[in-house]
Amino acid sequence: MRSMRNLLTLLALAALGAAYSGTAAAQFQGSSNRTGSWEWYGEARFIFAKDINFEHGSSVSTDTDAGFGMGFGYNIDEHWLASFEFGYNQMSYSATIASADKPPQASSKLTGTAEISRLGGSITYNLLAQPLTPYVLGAIGWSYVDSNIPNGPPQSGCWWDPWWGYICSTWQSTHSSNSFTYGLGAGIRWDAGRSFFTRLGYEYDWIDLPQASSAPGFSQLRLQFGARF
Repeated sequence: MRSMRNLLTLLALAALGAAYSGTAAAQFQGSSNRTGSWEWYGEARFIFAKDINFEHGSSVSTDTDAGFGMGFGYNIDEHWLASFEFGYNQMSYSATIASADKPPQASSKLTGTAEISRLGGSITYNLLAQPLTPYVLGAIGWSYVDSNIPNGPPQSGCWWDPWWGYICSTWQSTHSSNSFTYGLGAGIRWDAGRSFFTRLGYEYDWIDLPQASSAPGFSQLRLQFGARF
């Protein structure tokens, strides 16, 4: 855990140091020329550990994990940016499963890896009409969470694939959910010339998980590199 936090700190310092380097200082003045441009980006996401309580005494503790994302957006003017993006994370977890028997039996423990895929949109406001600017954003979306916990026996089947021909396979369905997601964030953006930009930001996202005592919030650090056209 400590090593991951140290890595995140170093990444943040490196990005900010690059933004404020003496060789680039001359580019921080003047207009950013963002108005009317499209942009696309890839990103690394670092989601911090979280303890989640569910109904009837069950709970889940997730580890700090790294993921990735990509997106594209349109700069309405020098300040406003509308974006659509996709993100993916695999989060290791340990869970305490409360007994539903009467009288209750001892709780059971399990560990696993959950997969979280997210599609959504965001509105960003750049505070300055300059290449280097702080920003704030609001985001909404939809998350698909797969616990990878089986909810039935394995199944087998065969079919004719239009590309690969005759195929047989075995699969097993797992507990999953589709959940509404929303979040707020802030950070700093640097437009390095007319074509490239980088953003470093902190975001807090809530996922409306079913059966949770309240919508859990996840802290994350996002490092983006992109191009404008």
